[in-house]
This record gives sequence, C-alpha cells and structure tokens, in this order.
Amino acid sequence: MILKIVKQRIKSACKFYLRYKDRPDLLEKEQKDLIDYDAWDFRYHTFVISRGNRAIEYNEWLFELAFKDVLDGGDEK
Repeated sequence: MILKIVKQRIKSACKFYLRYKDRPDLLEKEQKDLIDYDAWDFRYHTFVISRGNRAIEYNEWLFELAFKDVLDGGDEK
C-alpha cells in the first residue's frame, strides 16, 4: 500500500514538472496560486527566480516545488 502511494506521488510530481518545465508562462497562467517568488528574469538563456536576496533557476525551483511532497513525505509528517 505504501509503495503504491509513493509511486502515485512520484508519477504525479513527474507529470507536473514535465508540463511546466521551461514554461513559466503556462505555470503562471494555470497555477497562479503556487507562485511564491518575487519575480523572474530571463538571463543567460534561463529563467531566474528572485526570492528576496536569493536567485534560483526556474527549472530548479520547479523541481523543488513538484517533488516537495515526495521528498518531504507530504502530509504524512
């Protein structure tokens, strides 16, 4: 049962990540409530997320967002 839940979470996270990878415009359009950063800029051929005084590449930020529940255990804490 636990293995089935883990597989479902990983599959869901992968689907989410692949849908929005390199597509911050689509993420903003469809998932506006998930956006928790100050701004993004296009520099060096990649989107950079500005969060206070920290900058993070868009796809790295998206990966962390997509797999947060999988890596942190989700709501089973």
